[in-house]
Amino acid sequence: MTSDTLLLRQYARHRDAGAFRELSARYAGLVYGTCLRVLGNPADAEDVAQECFLELARKAGAIHTSLPGWLYALARSRAIDLARREATRRRYEEQAAGQSEPSNWVELEPYIGDDLTIFTAGWSFASPAILNGRRLPLPRAGSRTNHWLSPPTYHTPGHLRQSI
Repeated sequence: MTSDTLLLRQYARHRDAGAFRELSARYAGLVYGTCLRVLGNPADAEDVAQECFLELARKAGAIHTSLPGWLYALARSRAIDLARREATRRRYEEQAAGQSEPSNWVELEPYIGDDLTIFTAGWSFASPAILNGRRLPLPRAGSRTNHWLSPPTYHTPGHLRQSI
């Protein structure tokens, strides 16, 4: 049986797939079992175990400690991280589920009030082709229509412009 150090060195230097396969086979149970004990969910445990072996593949040349200890510590910390993220996500979802969102204009109107008028001043909603009481020409196919979406333009009368 080849030592872990030799297999790790073989993989790190030559990217020997056989060496990595042997290491994965030796420690898959340790990594998966650690993740499963922390998470309690087989699907999440498999995901974290796979993530641990990807990390082993990336950092194979930098591991100078006991490989089983390194894999155990990595699996445990990654599983705890996932458990914390999931707990936080569930807490936020529960908070969001407790808040009711307005479903129609009658419920929404008190929150908006008259503030909406600053965005719609000068616009006529009777027809999308009317702005400030003037009929706008209908656009041709392929023409730009951004001017429809811009706010109204206010012009200063000539006699006031001269005194400014």
